[in-house]
Amino acid sequence: MKNSLFFVIALCVVGCTSTNSHNKPHGNVNAVIPAPSNIELALDSTGASTVGFFSDGNIYVDGFKNLSGSYDLVKAWFESAGLKVEEGGVHKPNLYFELVDAIPGMFEGDEDYGISVGNDEIRIIASHETGLFRGWTTLRLMMPSSAESGGCANGFFLPQVEIYDTPEFEHRGLLLDCCRHFMEPEFVKKQIDILALHKMNVLHWHLTEDQGWRIEIDAYPLLTEVGAWRTELDGSTHGGFYTKETIREIIEYAAERHVEIIPEIEIPGHSQAALAAYPWLGCTGEHLPVANKWGVFKDIYCAGNDQTLEFLETVLDEVCELFPSNRIHIGGDEAPKVRWAACPKCQTRITSEHLADEHELQTWIRARERLL
Repeated sequence: MKNSLFFVIALCVVGCTSTNSHNKPHGNVNAVIPAPSNIELALDSTGASTVGFFSDGNIYVDGFKNLSGSYDLVKAWFESAGLKVEEGGVHKPNLYFELVDAIPGMFEGDEDYGISVGNDEIRIIASHETGLFRGWTTLRLMMPSSAESGGCANGFFLPQVEIYDTPEFEHRGLLLDCCRHFMEPEFVKKQIDILALHKMNVLHWHLTEDQGWRIEIDAYPLLTEVGAWRTELDGSTHGGFYTKETIREIIEYAAERHVEIIPEIEIPGHSQAALAAYPWLGCTGEHLPVANKWGVFKDIYCAGNDQTLEFLETVLDEVCELFPSNRIHIGGDEAPKVRWAACPKCQTRITSEHLADEHELQTWIRARERLL
């Protein structure tokens, strides 16, 4: 997180609540990771943090609906912490989710937010629902650890603090390789939970490789019937794939947590699982197994074969239809040119497209797929 114009919400703090403080769990600003851009923690004469918020186990919320798609998730978390949640009731709110207009140097980004913990009142402010969710995440991290296991039914304390936060990096992600070893959908969701908890916003989901093809493609069913499974060196079978229905479910799960999923579809290398399913995709037409070893393999998509190009177009069309992200990673590394150098179709392509060599052929096929 980087330094930014500090955001201050004016609150008239009369004093701090100390009733039964030894019986209530306390929150901790130092538990917030990554640390927010700016923190102003109120301290007493001894240098200890000042209690600003006390809950008796009841949370009265105003503006919950401003969280939009994350509403159910956030409300369920408060309830799982043991808190009774009321919105729009007769009680004066003590937790506010406020959407405001951006101003120069403040709340300009969708993820920017401010938090003010004052005298029995918490305000989370942002110009976008993503910012409100990030602010709630910081509040969650500040809460007593017992909140994660339902331990706040009798109330809790939070320190008096003012926070303004904006991300230092636009892209904060994790690459999850489900190709070498298949990962169950619940495991993928758990990783999304962890990303969101640390305010990371991208899951880079690696879905095709030499060792396994993990995404269902309607036009080419053998990609998962054959390409998703391999015979290990000990004779056992390893594999699995994600149906489109499962992928949509995971995408929705990530969206609720404001995590973008970027799929990775390798082109032109790391494609032996696809060639195992459809041998004509390669230069030789040889029947290959799904790879069961690690390394770089010389059999890659044939750039001179019009059928292979049609295959890639169809695959990318289905991927684009499935994923809302405007980004797809198509790899491009570790693509040996051995087969292309000996392939009549690839050599014809180099000539007809006025390319210098096989390296320019890879540039050509990657540019072609990007422009579809």
